[in-house]
This record gives sequence, C-alpha cells and structure tokens, in this order.
Amino acid sequence: MSEDPLIVENGSDGIARIAFNRPDQRNALDSDQWDRLGDALDRLAADGSVRCLIVTGRGRTFASGGDLKTLLAELADEDGPKLFRTRLHRCFEGLTAFPAPTVAAVNGPAIGGGLELTAACDLRIAVPEAKFGMPAARFGMVMARAEFVRLAGIVGVDRARILAITARVFDAAEAQQIGLVHRLVDARELDTAAQSAARELCSSEPEAIAWFRRAALALERGGDLSDLADFEEECLKRPVFRDRVEAFVKR
Repeated sequence: MSEDPLIVENGSDGIARIAFNRPDQRNALDSDQWDRLGDALDRLAADGSVRCLIVTGRGRTFASGGDLKTLLAELADEDGPKLFRTRLHRCFEGLTAFPAPTVAAVNGPAIGGGLELTAACDLRIAVPEAKFGMPAARFGMVMARAEFVRLAGIVGVDRARILAITARVFDAAEAQQIGLVHRLVDARELDTAAQSAARELCSSEPEAIAWFRRAALALERGGDLSDLADFEEECLKRPVFRDRVEAFVKR
C-alpha cells in the first residue's frame, strides 16, 4: 500500500481518483495535505482526458477535516489565518468548479472539512457506517462562506443553520434523508458503486454536463445565467448531437 498521504490516480478510462491516505490520523488534513489536494485538482482539471473524478478515503475514515494537532502552529504567524482560509477555498472551489463531474465515495466519517469536501462533489455515495458533522462552532470557527451556501442549497437553509450551530454528528441514514448523500451502499460495494456511477457520468456528452453544472453553480451563487444562453441553440447544431440522436433512433 502506498505511503503517500494523498493518492492520485488517472485511469486510462478517463476516470481519475483522489484518495486521502492518512488512516492512522483519521485522514485529517494538515497544510501539506491541503496544498497537495489543491495541486492535484489543478493538474487533473488541466488534463483534458479526465471525464470524471472520484474522491474517497483509505481506511475507515473519509476525511476528518483540518488536523487540529498542527492547526495552532500553522495559525501562529500573522498571515496564518489568511493562508489557512486560502488553502481551504482553493480545494473546495477546485472540486466545486472542477471541469468534469465529481463523485464522493464516502467510506467513513466525513467531519468538518470532510463534510465540506463531500458537499462539493456532484454525486455523493456513502457507506451506512459513515458519520457527518460540522463542529466548527464548538471551536469558535465558521465554515467557508461558499461552502455554507452550497450546504444550504443541498439540505435547505434552515437545516444547514441548525446543523452548523448545534455542531452535532449525524448518521448516513439522516444524511441521505436530507439530501447530503444520494445513495447508501455496503462498504464492500463502495468502490464498485463509485466506479459504476463514474462510468455512467462518462457516457453523457461532456459539454452538456459542463453546461448543467455551470448553470447549477450560477443559481447556487445567485449569478446570471445569460452567458449560458447561446449553448441552448448551439448544442442542437453540433455533430455530436446529430450522431447521438441518429444512433439512438437506429437501435
């Protein structure tokens, strides 16, 4: 097994995978981990062969958020808090705005930043043993603004507020009930389910997927969708549309 704290794989089938690999530390992310994750997302985003990205964890934890053992030292410098927030924003935004669809394969607890990373993915699959929670308020911290907005868009404003201010941990069944998780699968089936979902996403036309993801993100952030209007007609003129329709009719 690799000892790299962040495992990045880019398969020949267009499906890339990022796995948090500090199981002995419950996959807590220190500054080096956040930087590695940001770099990996940048590299994969620039790789035109990537059609889908799976994010998961090794061991029994998906990700337990920031590494509290190193956090105070990282924040000690005057610029520490700004650098910390910049690191996190880079990773959350890197996932949210990733050019291809993303799948979170939640193999265990996703706490704090782990929950935010889960919410940043398009499709979220979890094992029944997974736990979720946002304990920031207990430490006097807050979530990244964009990630709180995203969480509120997923579970509703009132529920997001309650989850944040109570800082309670909830199970995978509740996560599915409120929409944070789309599917629950047995731990033995998680990798297969994530891979199958990724292949299904790869079967759709990339530019159409990108349009829907950009439109959803614009709505989520109260943005203007007018710059997306041209593609509504343009997509009907493209050869890929004609080819796929003809292939469907001939079946």
